[in-house]
Amino acid sequence: MPPGPWKLPIIGNLHQLIGVSMYHHKFTNLAKRHGPIVHLQICEISAVLISSPELAEHVLRTNELNFAQRPQLLDEDIIPYKGSSLIFCPYNDYWKHIRRITMSDLLGAKRIQTFKFVREAEVRNLVETIYGSSANVSINLSDQFYTLSNNIITRSVLGNKSNYQEEFRNALDHEMTKFVNLNF
Repeated sequence: MPPGPWKLPIIGNLHQLIGVSMYHHKFTNLAKRHGPIVHLQICEISAVLISSPELAEHVLRTNELNFAQRPQLLDEDIIPYKGSSLIFCPYNDYWKHIRRITMSDLLGAKRIQTFKFVREAEVRNLVETIYGSSANVSINLSDQFYTLSNNIITRSVLGNKSNYQEEFRNALDHEMTKFVNLNF
């Protein structure tokens, strides 16, 4: 394994990452101290940090199949459809088949084009919201873009804008937070 910072038993380098709000700064400092390839142990997960774009491209190209698999972080009973969805399915022939269907039927050029009017209308609403806000009021663009994405997806899936957008967004935030917490 490449060099890395000192580790504690059981938790490895986890204690060095807790409380860090901007991981890219922490990873940059680790790369300066230990080189362009750094080994991190996060509990039982062994991770390699590659900080050079050229080196990352080389490693990913030569070891593509090794990196194509996702680590199984959750129990199959928690994952919808016993891990057979595109997101959780291991990289194999079934995954390739599901991806092909997704790309052609759900995310194909013709399908994307059918929702162009939704995207245009929602972007127009966003621009009007930003333009119409007071010059003295700051706008959280992250929230605005999150709402934009949510509105586009909701209108594309359900056919129109829901009266319960805020409630839906809060429920989605809650579920995403629970899901992310399960991974760590």
